[in-house]
Amino acid sequence: MRYETSRGVATLTLDNPEARNVLDARTMTDLVAGLTRAAEDPDVRVVVLAAEGRAFCAGADLKGASAADADSFTASGPRALVAVLEGLLDCPKPTIAKVQGHVAGGGNGLVAACDFAVAADTVHFAFSEVRVGVAPAVISVVCLDRMNRRDGIELLLLGERVPAARVAQAGLINTAVPADEVGRIRRDSASGRWS
Repeated sequence: MRYETSRGVATLTLDNPEARNVLDARTMTDLVAGLTRAAEDPDVRVVVLAAEGRAFCAGADLKGASAADADSFTASGPRALVAVLEGLLDCPKPTIAKVQGHVAGGGNGLVAACDFAVAADTVHFAFSEVRVGVAPAVISVVCLDRMNRRDGIELLLLGERVPAARVAQAGLINTAVPADEVGRIRRDSASGRWS
């Protein structure tokens, strides 16, 4: 993960595109540290969560989480993901998910835990845990809090791959915009519309 600041904005960028930006132990540790750093920096006014590559985040590193070593499980498993989600939810500065690539599994939790979320209209989302026989238990707490109840239950239980417009309708993200506009997104204060 990269941490950069510019003009009051701290950007935390998931930068392991070859692995589809999975949430492994190191990434989750770095995310918590980056959020703490941004929260404590008086020059930072907003925190942006971004990613490199075709995937925003493919979710948890199942290989690391299934390792027999208990310390590995703690470092990369549910407790570590809870720490990241709490870091986003408790951040004293506004957090924005800038979603340029596909989102699966735990990546949906990252998006839901941010105060605002904007995605490219070409992006697809999937609560893919159900396809491997796992309930999206940890992320369901933050996701169902954001989404309309019936939409949330449908998306979490069916695990279908759906376009950004569908998750915007469900309430997981604020809006879906053309891919080349994700980096330039702004909200018009008069109309309340995103453009």
